[in-house]
This record gives sequence, C-alpha cells and structure tokens, in this order.
Amino acid sequence: MLVLPMQIYMGHLALPEALGMVRHYFGDCTVDSSFEEALRAVFVDGRLSPAALESMCADFDDVAQLLEALGQQKGASSGCAGTTAAGSGSRR
Repeated sequence: MLVLPMQIYMGHLALPEALGMVRHYFGDCTVDSSFEEALRAVFVDGRLSPAALESMCADFDDVAQLLEALGQQKGASSGCAGTTAAGSGSRR
C-alpha cells in the first residue's frame, strides 16, 4: 500500500457539519433530538477539524462516549482555536 505524506486543509467544523458526520458514523436512529441538544452543549464551532471528529467517531462505540469526550475536551480548552486533544475516555 502506498501512503502519501500530504494533508488537505478542509477548515474546521461548525455544529451542522459535526452533526452530519456523527449521523453518518452512528446512524440516524441513534442521533435523536436529545443528542442534538447534548451536542450543542459540548461542541465548540471552529475547534475540531473534520479529521479529528472522524477519528473520535471511529474511536468510540456509541454517541454517549463521544459526547463525554467532547465535554472533557471543551472543559480542558486551552483557548487556542483549532487545537485538539484526542478524545479520552472509554475507547474500544
């Protein structure tokens, strides 16, 4: 397999894009209105790149674990937009 060392900058996510990505990974049936409200409470627009959120979605088994990691990340904010710490918590 050929691995090319390049990155494509795609900007950072806002809530609508993050919600769409989470729906894609976990399915519409697990992402209901209560999840949307919980995501609004912990998600910071412009903080995560699409790759960072994709990695977090792959790391966690369910949306509750993802929300917990996003909440911890928000609480540990260093005030630097665009910086991310890989989600911590219960992982596969």
